[in-house]
Amino acid sequence: MEERAKFTVFKIKVEKSESDSWFVFRRYTDFVQLNEKLRRKFPKVRLSLPPKRWFKDNFDKDFIEDRVLGLQAFINNCIGHKDICNSRPVREFFCFDEPPGPHDSLEESRVCIYNSQMIGLHSHIASWSLDSLEECRALCDNLEESVYRLRKEVSEKDTEISLLREELDLYKRQVEMLSQALRYEGINNN
Repeated sequence: MEERAKFTVFKIKVEKSESDSWFVFRRYTDFVQLNEKLRRKFPKVRLSLPPKRWFKDNFDKDFIEDRVLGLQAFINNCIGHKDICNSRPVREFFCFDEPPGPHDSLEESRVCIYNSQMIGLHSHIASWSLDSLEECRALCDNLEESVYRLRKEVSEKDTEISLLREELDLYKRQVEMLSQALRYEGINNN
């Protein structure tokens, strides 16, 4: 049986104005990578992430709620610092230059195509929040189930194709044997 990887995806609502907002989906590792880029770019500024959990259940409700609060504090610290907020790593993380469309998939949101242009952000960014964890989890579960079901169907089709190939090879051998028998019969009759 195929073992499916489980992970938590955080849905982040980005609002530049009342009429201009979008969602991005990020894993904890995406936050870690952003933090590492910011540490290299701004070595004197220290932003803290909630710690990684090594031994206990990462899907415990209380743990996820604490992590959401810690990630929200990290986001607030990023957007509260003008230089950090306008930096390329933050712009890419939140897809400032090319926001995902409403019909983009979860993965498309995670892999935004970024412009190299730097567009200055005004210091008034309305609000950012990690929103609707349950909705995001349901979406991920649904997608994982679809992928699992499709892989199973592909596996069944591969098995069917393999059986049909074996059957075709059997028919080819039978035709060859019948052709040889007819040639042998024709030689004996002459």
